[in-house]
This record gives sequence, structure tokens and C-alpha cells, in this order.
Amino acid sequence: MRDLSTVKKEVKKAITFGCFEPSDQITLDEAAYRVVAERGISALVFSGGEALAQPEAVRSLALFCKSIGIKAGLETCGYYSDHLRQILPLVDKIFLDVKAALKEPEHFRATGVEGASSRVRDSLEICMASGVPLEVRTTVFPGMPSAQEIREIAELLSSLQTKFPDNALEGLVLQQGLPRSSEFEPLTADDLKAIATSVEGLVRVQTRARKAPDKVLNPGSF
Repeated sequence: MRDLSTVKKEVKKAITFGCFEPSDQITLDEAAYRVVAERGISALVFSGGEALAQPEAVRSLALFCKSIGIKAGLETCGYYSDHLRQILPLVDKIFLDVKAALKEPEHFRATGVEGASSRVRDSLEICMASGVPLEVRTTVFPGMPSAQEIREIAELLSSLQTKFPDNALEGLVLQQGLPRSSEFEPLTADDLKAIATSVEGLVRVQTRARKAPDKVLNPGSF
């Protein structure tokens, strides 16, 4: 793990001098070191993996962001609801990944983790009650989660907006799930829009098609 004092120095350097080289996947502490930004960083987002698996590091870096006048965001799967509750006052926006309907066995089928759905629901309620800006994300693969599950997620968000009137939910984002190689054909942008249309009126919903990873071409195939 990179020493946090080094991370903080690198963030300050980036604010003054510009960008670092991008990386496809980095550790929590290197999230600060390898920030990709145009000249002048305005925010730092902690992602993973799962950033809240290292709560003290996130807390330290979030406090550091406040001390130098930049915003802090957090991407989380919602599993560590207790850690989330402690970190929330220090961050400016939450991106919460809801992988399936928050009930069993649907959530276990999507995650392979027993009992996680109740933790994610706790995290969702904590965020809605806090008034911190929140974006809920669901990555959609063919048949998983099902259209019915997505509707249940939208219905839950709608009910929580009523329960917590001071919430700052920005909406539900349906992301295109991509294969690691070619094991399945992803949903098209039109497919995502059709699902989004089916839950209109329950919650503000957006779709996001993601860039597929570059394919490695076999020279022998030409």
C-alpha cells in the first residue's frame, strides 16, 4: 500500500501541474496518485474493488480533500454499511451499485455473497436519509437482472424518496454490461432505453452504454 503522505503530495502536485498517466485498474491509495484530470483537479473519487474495505484510508483521503478544497466522491457496492455511515459526512457524492433486486435469492444469484442484499438496502437508506447527492447504478446483462428486478429497484427508490423527503437522489443509471471476451452479446443502447422507458414515472432513469475493451487480434486470422 502506498504511504498516504505520498499520495497527498501527488494530489497537490496534480492540482498545480496537471495529469498523471491513466490506468485501467488501481488500488485505493493509488486512486489519488494516478488521478486522470485536466489541468486542475476539482474532485477525487474513491473506487475499487471496494473502497470501503479500507475505511481508514478513505477517511484520511476524504479529510485531505476537504483540507485542500476539492470534492470527494465514493463508489461503493453498499456491503459495508457501517463504514459508509461514518464516511458519508466527508464526501460530496455517492455512486451506489445495486446489482439486483434487494431480496434473496436474486441478489445472491448476481453477487454470490450470502446476506448482502440487506446490507446494500441499509446503505441505500443511509444515503437517502443523509441528503448527500446519490447516483444509483445497475449494470444490466442479458437476463440479469431481469426487467422485473429492475422495476423492483425503481419501485424501491421511489418509495424511499417518499420516506426520506430530504433525499438527494439524482436517479437510477442503467449501465450496459460488457463481456470480458465474447461469451455473450451485450444489450444494445436501444435495449437499455426500452428498459428505462418501462420504469419511467417511478424514478428518474438514464442509460449508459460503455466502451467495449479493445480486442486482441490474432495475426493468423487474416
